[in-house]
Amino acid sequence: MSSGVMDWGLLWVSRDRVPGVSPVNKFGRNQDVDTATTPEDLWGGGGLYTGFPTVTSEPVEVLSSDAADASAGTGLRTVVIQGLNQDWDAASETITLNGLTPVQSVNTYRRVNTMRGTTAGSGGFNAGTITVRHATTEANVFLAMAPNTNQSNCSAYTVPAGHTAYLMSSFGTLRGSVNGTADCAFAIRALGQVFRYRRPFTISPNFEHNETLCLPIEIAEKTDIIIRCTSVSVSNLELSAGYDLTLVRN
Repeated sequence: MSSGVMDWGLLWVSRDRVPGVSPVNKFGRNQDVDTATTPEDLWGGGGLYTGFPTVTSEPVEVLSSDAADASAGTGLRTVVIQGLNQDWDAASETITLNGLTPVQSVNTYRRVNTMRGTTAGSGGFNAGTITVRHATTEANVFLAMAPNTNQSNCSAYTVPAGHTAYLMSSFGTLRGSVNGTADCAFAIRALGQVFRYRRPFTISPNFEHNETLCLPIEIAEKTDIIIRCTSVSVSNLELSAGYDLTLVRN
């Protein structure tokens, strides 16, 4: 077992003991990727991700597909959302759910990077799919939390203003076939530019993807990142993949 300087350094970063440096772990899942619908992104909404709008920030609204996800319900009662505000700075808040009725945020957001459940009724988990979208431009869906997860599981991330991210490692698996394969890549878009595919990789039942970069990839502030499946050899594949970033304040 290694116990070198780098291992201890990463431990201190994980514990938020290094000023200006913090870890980011992103994980996404797409439960049904088909040959006819690729490319698809790894997030709960299926298809291509819709949470990287180029418009200004708006309040977001959070709603469930099940009435049990409410303040007095048996499902999920409150969630915390974390994202970026009008100035691309980190922002977060707690939302009390009201079932199928949308609940609007206090803050405005350009991005919502993640959501997690915080309190629940007797069921312990979200009964329905929890959606986060812009309150006015409803097509801008940021997150779709699958039932019984209490976690958004979306591989999308945007680097906050005043920070640089460094891609350290990535991982991925698939289910649904004994011989199918999936080709994936990081779809990365710097502010004002177009998406480009970086670090392509292939996943198969006999070949899980695990990569630690000897030289981390530098990613500038306000850059959008997501893991995209560019093609699959068979349909009905369930893909899971994620990555680790080190976030450094400029």
